Amino acid sequence: MGDRLTLRGALLEGDVVTAEFRHQRLADPLERVATPAADGASASVALPDAAAAAADWPAGTYGVALRIERAGKATRRTNELAIVLAPRLKPPPALAAPGGQRILTINVAPQIWPGQRVDVLVGDNPFQIAVAAKTGTLAVPAPGVAPSDTPLPVRLRVDGAENNLVRDRMAQPPQFDPQQTVTAPP
Repeated sequence: MGDRLTLRGALLEGDVVTAEFRHQRLADPLERVATPAADGASASVALPDAAAAAADWPAGTYGVALRIERAGKATRRTNELAIVLAPRLKPPPALAAPGGQRILTINVAPQIWPGQRVDVLVGDNPFQIAVAAKTGTLAVPAPGVAPSDTPLPVRLRVDGAENNLVRDRMAQPPQFDPQQTVTAPP
């Protein structure tokens, strides 16, 4: 969220060009104004920032198409292409052990919706959870996570879309994003 998406093709210019984003959990597409290039070979659209989109844009796979309107002409729609909106962990996750039971707390954007498949992996330990209402905070019981003095990667997969654990792929070797790791206290 907050990035600019560029769609490439042909004949994408129009008086009004609108990007329509379809998701299986939405009854109607989400719409954003698109800006076509002068030569009609591309159109770009600004995605809303995470705070503005947190409750309205569920994580997962979207189909995006352009609706092109020109005065005196029939409205045209491009073919639909798939894009994936991955969940993003906001502050680093926290692992605590109140009463002896390990609980992983994750703050995420966009929010998790009821009915979405949610998988959390701490290192190699998988956990599946369900949510009853839209939420940006998950409290995941994490039994079996062994104490570790080195950070463990935290992966969050929502309807098949997974957070990006490695931010700098140019580093050798690539490193996990410290905002997406947790240390398991003894």
